[in-house]
This record gives sequence, C-alpha cells and structure tokens, in this order.
Amino acid sequence: MEPITSDSAPLGGSSPSCANEQTSGGADPSTGPPSPWIWAWVVVAGLVAALMGWGAGELALVGFKPGFQMDDSLRQSLETATAETRRQMNEATTRSATVAYGVLAAALGLCLGVAGGMAGRSRSQTVSAVALATVLGGLAGAASTYALTELFHEIFRASSANYSKDMLTPLLLHGGMWLPAGFFGGLALGLASGGWRRAGQAVFGGCLGVVCGVVVFEILAALLFPTAKTTHPLASSALPRLFAHLSVALLVALLATWSIRHMQLTRAPRSQRS
Repeated sequence: MEPITSDSAPLGGSSPSCANEQTSGGADPSTGPPSPWIWAWVVVAGLVAALMGWGAGELALVGFKPGFQMDDSLRQSLETATAETRRQMNEATTRSATVAYGVLAAALGLCLGVAGGMAGRSRSQTVSAVALATVLGGLAGAASTYALTELFHEIFRASSANYSKDMLTPLLLHGGMWLPAGFFGGLALGLASGGWRRAGQAVFGGCLGVVCGVVVFEILAALLFPTAKTTHPLASSALPRLFAHLSVALLVALLATWSIRHMQLTRAPRSQRS
C-alpha cells in the first residue's frame, strides 16, 4: 500500500483529472468543498450528535427511574429489600445507558453522514450512508452497551472496592460501549463523502477517535469530577455525562475527517510488487 499522490483528490480538494472532467461539463461527486468548510461541518455534526445522545440519556434516566416498589415477601428482611432495591437501580442504569449510547451511535451516523454528503455532493450516497449507519449504529450501540453494562454490574457486585481503584476496566467498558459510534459514524462520513474508497479510512479514524475519547474522558473526568462516579457506565451527575458524549463525538468526527484527508491509500502498481 502506498500513499495516494497527485492522481487522487483528498476531501476538500480536486485533482487535475477531476478538474478536466469538471471543465468538460462532468462533476465528481466525491470532490469536496474547501477544507475549512468540511472541518466546520463535522464539528457541528459532532456537537449535535453529542447533544442528541446526552439528551436521550437524560430523558431515559427520568423515565426509567426506579419506583422501589416491592411486595411484602421482599420487605420481610433487610437483605432481600436491599437486594431488590439494588436490582431496580441496576436495571434503570442499564436501560438508561442503552438508550444514551444507542442514540449517540445512531446520531453520529446520521450527522456525520449528512456532513459527508455536503462534502461529497452525492445525494444517493448520502441517503444510503445515513440510513445504513443510523440503523445499524443505533442497534450495535444499544446492544454493546446493554451487554457491557450488565457485565459492569457483575464486576462491581463482586468487588466494588477493587473496581474503584481499577483504571483499565472502565477504559475497556466505555470503549466497548462507544466503539459502534466511532465505527458507524466514520462509515457514514466515508461513504457519503466518497463511497467505499474512503469508508475504510474513515472507519479507522472513527475508531481511533473512540480510543482517544475514552482516554481523554477517563483522565479529565477523574480530575474535574472526582465524586461523580465517572468510571461507571453513566456518571452520577449531568455535566460529566455530557462531557462523555462530547469527548467521544467530537474526537470521532475530527479523527475520521483527518483520516480521509491524510491517510488515503492505494495498491502499489504490479511492477513494484515483489
């Protein structure tokens, strides 16, 4: 694999061959606008997606708030009552996190697909990319979050003291919950802006954005919100929960865009293969 040089147009620019086609009346749908515009569009897309995911999560926390209702058999002992209370709280957390991060993944697919479509100027590619990434991203984000939140409850129940001192497990759990957002957000951006030839680079950048977002969130949140339980699937207050969505969405948007502008690869000519 070798970097594409002058025979390929990066996002936000045009190659000589593209210029010839446009001069003769043709249009290249994968040729984007000047680079400052695509950066602005993906930043706005990331902000909107973050707010959508955070807002959905906040509504879910209210809607799934446990009522702590239990029958008389559960109230007979403090042990059974405490266990039932914990079960209801865990169930509410699982549902709320599933909604929040499922919507985040779907929203990133939607918003970055639209941003990529504005750069690529191909309506059919944009519609297909947005539909694919929104549906599959939402489903994958919800499924991974549900499974990993249940795993978190098992780990935390086994040893809450050890978990509070563990930095690696929260990184892995949050990374797994947010990975679909990076994958399908990058996929939507790549498909909408230039088809499958850019999708691979954008997916790589989106997943890299999740890795960076998780690291940034875990470190800064621990410093800025030390009592907000930021190592849990959902922090205990609204501001760090918003910070989590912003960390992921913005870094996914920026690194997916960077990757399709600077990491375009092509096969080496046969004459250069050994």
